[in-house]
Formats: sequence, structure tokens, C-alpha cells
Amino acid sequence: EKELAGLLAELGRDLKPELLGILEDFFLSGLTYEQIAAKRGVAIPALGVSLRGCLCYIRHQIIH
Repeated sequence: EKELAGLLAELGRDLKPELLGILEDFFLSGLTYEQIAAKRGVAIPALGVSLRGCLCYIRHQIIH
């Protein structure tokens, strides 16, 4: 888990803090979309879009 946290922090260093927080909530804390949306005060569809954008960004960082 520490290794994953470090990897997320490194790959997500250019993300906005709230977006990195969403990734941490999902991957490190294991929260559901519903729990994260309630915690962060966002709609579930918006959360899904944000999470997908973060993952696409990280994928791009790994490939390039």
C-alpha cells in the first residue's frame, strides 16, 4: 500500500490536489463512487469523469 501511495503521488504530482485526493480515496481507501461523491460534494457522474481523466493523465505519464 505504501508503494502504491508513493506511485500515485509521483505520477499525480501535476494533478490538482482535489483530483489526487479522489484517486487516493478510490485506490488507497477503497471508497465507492457514492462515498467519494458524498465526501467531496460532487455528483457521481462528475466524479466518474474526474477519475477517468486522472487515469488517462497517469497513463500518458507512464507511456511518455
